[in-house]
Amino acid sequence: MLLRGSRTPAEAPFHVPGHKRGAGIAKIGEQRRGRLRHPLARLLGGDGGRENPVFALRHDLTELPGLDLLSQPEGPILEAQRLAAEAWGVSQTRFLVNGSTGGVAAAVLACCRLWARRPRRERQVDSTAGGGGGGSGEEEGSEDDDGELRLARPLVLISRGAHRSAAAAAELAGADVVWIEEEGGGPSDGGGDAPPFSGSESRWGSEGPGRVATAAGIRRALDLAQELDVTGASGEGERRREEEEDEEEGKRRRWKKKRAARMPAAVLVVSPSYFGACADAFSLAAACSLGGKKIPLIVDQAHGAHFGLDGRFPPCAAAAAASAAGEGEAPGLQPPPPPPPVVLAVASAHKTLDALGQAALLHSGWGVSEELQREVDRALAMLQTSSPSYLLLASLDAARAAGVGKVGVGAAGGGEDSPFGPWDEPLRAAAAVAEAVRSVAGAHLLSDEIEEETREGKRERREWDPLRLTVRLDGVGGRALAVALEEGGEGEEGPSGEASTAAVEMATSRAVVLALGAGSTVEHAEAFGRALRRVAARSRGGRGGGGGGGSAAGSAPAVSAAAAASPPPPPSGSPPRATELIPLKASLGRRLAASLLAPYPPGVPLVLEGGALTAAAIAAAAEAWAGGSAVLGLSDGKRGGSRGEERGCRGEPFVCVFLR
Repeated sequence: MLLRGSRTPAEAPFHVPGHKRGAGIAKIGEQRRGRLRHPLARLLGGDGGRENPVFALRHDLTELPGLDLLSQPEGPILEAQRLAAEAWGVSQTRFLVNGSTGGVAAAVLACCRLWARRPRRERQVDSTAGGGGGGSGEEEGSEDDDGELRLARPLVLISRGAHRSAAAAAELAGADVVWIEEEGGGPSDGGGDAPPFSGSESRWGSEGPGRVATAAGIRRALDLAQELDVTGASGEGERRREEEEDEEEGKRRRWKKKRAARMPAAVLVVSPSYFGACADAFSLAAACSLGGKKIPLIVDQAHGAHFGLDGRFPPCAAAAAASAAGEGEAPGLQPPPPPPPVVLAVASAHKTLDALGQAALLHSGWGVSEELQREVDRALAMLQTSSPSYLLLASLDAARAAGVGKVGVGAAGGGEDSPFGPWDEPLRAAAAVAEAVRSVAGAHLLSDEIEEETREGKRERREWDPLRLTVRLDGVGGRALAVALEEGGEGEEGPSGEASTAAVEMATSRAVVLALGAGSTVEHAEAFGRALRRVAARSRGGRGGGGGGGSAAGSAPAVSAAAAASPPPPPSGSPPRATELIPLKASLGRRLAASLLAPYPPGVPLVLEGGALTAAAIAAAAEAWAGGSAVLGLSDGKRGGSRGEERGCRGEPFVCVFLR
C-alpha cells in the first residue's frame, strides 16, 4: 500500500534525499557501460535497473505531498497503521523508524508526562507510618521539602533484565527507578536462578535464560517503592539506620516523618527475553495497580514482533492482556467485565519480520486512554526524525502484509491471500534445528531441559518463543562455539561443496542463541546442523575446546547471587561532571561509574551512570571483555583512544568514573 504511495509522477526530483531516487548512481552505470563505480551501487549490488537493488532508491523518499506525514498521518501511513493494528489485534499501532529504542523512550516519556500533568493527589498514594499503601489522601501537611521534590519527579519500575534503552528513557524523562527482580532461571543446577547477566554460574551461562518479570515481582517492587518514598531513605542502609535511631529513643515507631508515596508513572518489563522466555502479560497487567489506580504497563517486546500473527506464537502483549480481561463472560445478568488494562507494547519488526533495519512498531492496548495516546504521539513527534525514510515505512507495511499471509502489492485490503502459510517454513526450520541438536552427542537444547523440568513439576509452565533456540555443546564454551560455527573448516560439506557455516545471534559463556525469523528456511537449519556436527567432531578429537569464552567446566567469575542481585541505583539528578579513566580492576568500591556498563549483545546494563561498581558488575564486565564481547562503557588503547596505550596497558579494560 505504501509502495503505491511512493510512485510519484514527477519526472525531475528537486527534493531530498540527495541521491534523487538513485538517478546519479544509474547515470554513472550508464556512462561506464554498466561497470559499478559508485560506492553506494557497489554496496547495494546494482546499477539502477528495475531488477537491481539500487532500484529501491527510487522509493527512498520522505514526507512529500501525497506521501503523508508520519508525525500526523492522514493518508496512506494512517491506513497502513490501521491495518497493522487490525493484524495484531490492538487498539492502535504506530510506525517507528528508530527501532524499539525509540519506541521505549517514547512510551516512558509519554507515561511520565501524563503523570506530571495529574493533580497532586493523583500522583501519590498516601501511606500511614509503616503501613505502606493505605491512607485516605487527605493529610498533606506533613510533607517536607524533600517530599515535595519527590512528588515532582516521576517514578518508573523497570525489569532488571531490560535493555539499556529503558534506563536511558527514564533518565530522559527525569524519572527515578525502582528495579523489578526477575524470576524463573535456567534449568536448576545450583545457579540457574542467578540474576540475569550477573556472572553467577549456570550450565547455560551466567544470564539466567529462563528469567522474566512476574506479577509477584512487580508487587514486591511496588511495596519497595512505597517504602522508600515513605521513609525518605535512599536505600536499605538508611532505612535500617532510622529504625535503630527510633528504637534507641524508645519511641518504637518505624518512621520519623510521614511522606506521601508516589504513584508510579509506568512499569516496564521485557517479554520475550533474549532467550525466548515469555511473561504472562495478563497477570503482569493485573499487578499494575495501586490504591485502586491503574499503572500503565510498557512491554519491551522487541524480539516478539511476530507474536499475534499466527496461532502457534504467543499473542501480542497489548492484545493478550485485553482479551484475557474479558474471558469467562456468560450471557444473562452478569457483572460487567473489568476494563482492559493499560498496556503499550514495543516490537522490533526488523528482528523477526521481513522489515528493514530500524523499522519497529508501538502497539497500544484497548485500555490506553485518548489522553495517553496523545502523549505517545507527542513523544514520538519529538523523538523521531522529521525525515523518515519511506523505505522503512513501506517495509513495515510489507512485513505486516507478508506476516498475515498477503502477497502482491495490495490496495486497502493489503493484498491477496497467499496459498502458503507465511510461518510454516520458519517453524519447520526451527523444528529441523532442534532435531539436528538432538542428533549430536553432547549437544543440548534449552527448551528440552525446560520442558523436562516443567513435566517433573520443578518449574511453572510458561510460554516460549518457538523461533528462539538456545544450544550448548559439552566441552565447548559458548563464545568458542559461536566462532567455530562461523569459521568453517574440515567437515561435512554443503551443497556448495564447502563446509557449512552458521552465524548466531548471541553467545553466552556456555551457549549460543539462534534467532529465527520470517526469512528462515529449512536450508538454513540443515547448514547449522552440518556446522554443529563439524564442531562436535573437532571437539571430540581434541581440536575444539572451551577457549575463547569459557568452557563447560566453568570459567565465569565466582560471584555470589546475593551480591549480583543488588541492583544499581538510578541515575543521579546532578552527577559531578569531572571524570577520570581508571583500570576496571582498580575501580571496586572506589568510584561511581560515569557511564553505564552493558555487554552487547544483549545490552542489559550491569551498572548505570552514577551507580556503584560492585564486585559482581566488575566480574561480569571483565568476563564479557575477555571473551571478545563489546562492553559499552569500557575502553582500551585500541577501542577507546590512546589513553590505554599511554598507560602501557593495551588490551586492559578501563572504565570512566566520576572524580571524588
